[in-house]
Amino acid sequence: MRRTALTLLFIGLSLTGFSAGAAAAADIVFRGGKVYTLDAAQPWAGSVAVSGDTISYVGDDEGASVLIGTDTRDVELDGRLLLPGFIDTHIHIPETFPLVYAVQLTPGMSAEEVLAAIGRFADENPEQSPVVGFGFLAKAFGPEGPTAKQLDAVVPDRPAIITDEGGHTAWANTAAMRIGGLSRETPDAVPGAHYYQSHRDGSPTGLLVESAAFAPVMEALLVVSRERLEQGAVEFLPLMSSMGI
Repeated sequence: MRRTALTLLFIGLSLTGFSAGAAAAADIVFRGGKVYTLDAAQPWAGSVAVSGDTISYVGDDEGASVLIGTDTRDVELDGRLLLPGFIDTHIHIPETFPLVYAVQLTPGMSAEEVLAAIGRFADENPEQSPVVGFGFLAKAFGPEGPTAKQLDAVVPDRPAIITDEGGHTAWANTAAMRIGGLSRETPDAVPGAHYYQSHRDGSPTGLLVESAAFAPVMEALLVVSRERLEQGAVEFLPLMSSMGI
């Protein structure tokens, strides 16, 4: 009960006129708190009742108490704040779900730490092909960023593609570039904006800048597939719901 997420989705609901009356018992009652409703006519309340997927009551504790039945989940807020649900409008679901089962890096890692983490993940997940991950900081590898050769050293036996912390750059090993059809003859997707970082001889280094450069490679690698989306959804959506998103 104490761990119940203290968020409910009020967006788009008019709370005016909600009352307990002779309504049937609610499934869940939150009471004893400070409820911010985002409704100008009734910005604050003390209790909320939920029946099925509907907010059936918003008001004071006395009104909520009559909705508590034998099977009602009664959540005592103890003065805590109950907020509306948070709506994420920039989540990129097809790109996010496949990364639930991926090596998770952070911008604070050094180049050595990034490579070690990728290597450990690849060893622990021999069935994953391509190896995927996200979260590294390209600048940790110097002005030119990481190279396919460095990624080859820790994932030598299959393709690997790792997205940076901002989602605007991807790092591919040699096998991934081969499957994606990248070579020194490959023209930049959008010259100067979406491009392949290149060595002096024109061959790609493995750093793919912006989505038009790396999306075709990810497509060729089948990074986004029905199976990966379903696996990611099972893990990611409940996590978001637990946070009120």
